[in-house]
Amino acid sequence: MIALLLSSIRTDHKMFLSKQFQDTKAALLVLVVIFGAYLCFAPNYRWSSSFDETPYAADFLQEWVGARMILSGEAGQLYSQRFVLNQHDSNYVGFTWNPEEYFPAVYPPAHYMLFSPFGLISYQWAGIVWLFCQLLFVYVTWIAAKSLMERVCTSQDDSSQNSSHGRALWLALILFPALLFSITVGQKSTLWMMTIAVAMSLTAGGKDFRGGVVFGLLSIKPTLFFLVPLVMLKHRRWQFLGGCVLSASTIWGLTLVLMPWSVWSGFVDVARGAGSFAENNGYRADWSCNLLTLAYSMSADLIAWGKIAICLPLGIYILYSVLMQTPSFDKPTSWLMALAGTALLSPHFYYYDLCILLPALIWLWAMRSQEATPVYVLLAVCCTVSAGVLEILEIPILPIALIGLVSSLALRSKLDGLLQQSSVRIEKSAIPSH
Repeated sequence: MIALLLSSIRTDHKMFLSKQFQDTKAALLVLVVIFGAYLCFAPNYRWSSSFDETPYAADFLQEWVGARMILSGEAGQLYSQRFVLNQHDSNYVGFTWNPEEYFPAVYPPAHYMLFSPFGLISYQWAGIVWLFCQLLFVYVTWIAAKSLMERVCTSQDDSSQNSSHGRALWLALILFPALLFSITVGQKSTLWMMTIAVAMSLTAGGKDFRGGVVFGLLSIKPTLFFLVPLVMLKHRRWQFLGGCVLSASTIWGLTLVLMPWSVWSGFVDVARGAGSFAENNGYRADWSCNLLTLAYSMSADLIAWGKIAICLPLGIYILYSVLMQTPSFDKPTSWLMALAGTALLSPHFYYYDLCILLPALIWLWAMRSQEATPVYVLLAVCCTVSAGVLEILEIPILPIALIGLVSSLALRSKLDGLLQQSSVRIEKSAIPSH
């Protein structure tokens, strides 16, 4: 993936590294400090023989248990009660924690296949390696974002200004609340963010097929994968779609060959209940960003009504806005619209995954900071105060903020289209007739 990213950089590699990555050492130092801070002070990454509500490395426990089950020949029981029992077997994971809490197997078999190498080492060391990988994903995301910025800021005369902007945007990336929360709870959001950032950089560089190959890796997370290919289909980006099909079919084909048939019936049962995830124990409405949150934040007797009267028309509006108003995918606003629409239309989307918007935001920031800054601040504030607002006002502000974002971007796209048509008419009328 890093090799594909480097191939998207237009300038000479040495010049790019010397001028655009002059703050690389400082960026790496920040990540090393964060890595050490998590290991020393974060309860989720401090090993113990007993934990309370949250286990060691938090959500990553289910990836490791799934990986160990695959390697030990228990893949057929991934979606059975055995998956939960293994999470609480002290001989299996190395500690005890609240027996009433557990992580359900909600990901497809290809997802657990991807993480199978982690099952080769003990969970204690796997948690440390996963923390390191998360920070590595952040760094690769930053490389991709810098390549996107380099396409905007090409003047050598303002290299010092670009460098200062780069440092500011690096801090904005690493301090985004959703990103820090994702790392804290051992989520996979940094992996999805990196995948999207590299695909975005390759596509912006005119390498649609390679961008599609990278984006196709996201098919192991179907709730994030579904909308961008539809928009690409609308824009007839056949090379991107071809790359998606190639990588996705390869991943799922290998999984089909390597996994036992019994695992697929369990996965189908899980997939059937994707739309009712909010009805499971442990659902957090204050973390949720999708349209269904608006219905599930109502009283129990109004949920069904809310799905039809609120979520359905809003879903049609969001889908129409993204498909019909998204401009060329050579612009950051296109990715921002598509990814925000993905969050709203997804059957399950918690706010730690909002960091997938960061590469497009950084790209937009380099072009028009006056537009990107309010979006960044809005999302950061909503992530921080969503729990308090829901408790006091009983209003889920995260989906509302995303609806506003998609609407504003669609309006901007519409206005840009009208202005472009007007300018063309003016130019034609200015041509003297003979």
